[in-house]
Amino acid sequence: LYQVVGLDGAFALCALLYLFALTMLFATTHITREPHGAHQTIFQDLKAGGRALKASSTLPGILAVTVVFNVWAFPFVSMVPVFAKEVLGLSDAATGMLVSAEGAGAFVGAIALSLFARSEHSRYLYVGSVLVYCVFALGFSQSTWMWFSALALLTVGFVSAAFGSMQSALVLMNSPAGFERQMMGVLSVCIGTAPLGFLHIGLLADWLGTPLACSITAVEGVIAMLWVVWRWPELRAHQPLSLA
Repeated sequence: LYQVVGLDGAFALCALLYLFALTMLFATTHITREPHGAHQTIFQDLKAGGRALKASSTLPGILAVTVVFNVWAFPFVSMVPVFAKEVLGLSDAATGMLVSAEGAGAFVGAIALSLFARSEHSRYLYVGSVLVYCVFALGFSQSTWMWFSALALLTVGFVSAAFGSMQSALVLMNSPAGFERQMMGVLSVCIGTAPLGFLHIGLLADWLGTPLACSITAVEGVIAMLWVVWRWPELRAHQPLSLA
């Protein structure tokens, strides 16, 4: 799309698709599992999920980790091509290879998780992955050597696989019986905070430069994660295999 219609055209098409999705969202209803089989909108479903969320001691912390990741960790990858050009001085091909390191790390991480991860360690993997992500994002922002940058992105990708795998699993494992669907809706809302993170790091990069913007965002992410772990100590415990 960039090549055929340019940047403006690509973003215009994305905006139209999002508008279509929003229209469909307002029009969508589903049948609840209640005995009367009443129709309920997605927004009513989210409200019910909010009520169930208040009754849980663990789910708010799990969702808070998702917000931290989407606001302070994930937006970092949008700065990688800019960093590669401005700081490392890489060619287009080398920039593409550097960016692909994150995906390669995620691929290896997904395989490692399938072979070695245990369900009772889900919370440790979930929390630890965000902390490691922010630390290596900080290391990347200080790098002037392509190979170290690639290693940092490989690590970031590796731990992002752990985060992605554990995110939905933990929400489902810790949801009150019968409220799994609503909790997944609340999770989607938390994931939707990502544009705030992209705006945040983009403004910092415009004001302070890409390296400093990445550094500040990573440090903020570490501080936010430490607060979340302190606020919800349940995140430092084993994941029960059954909530019964």
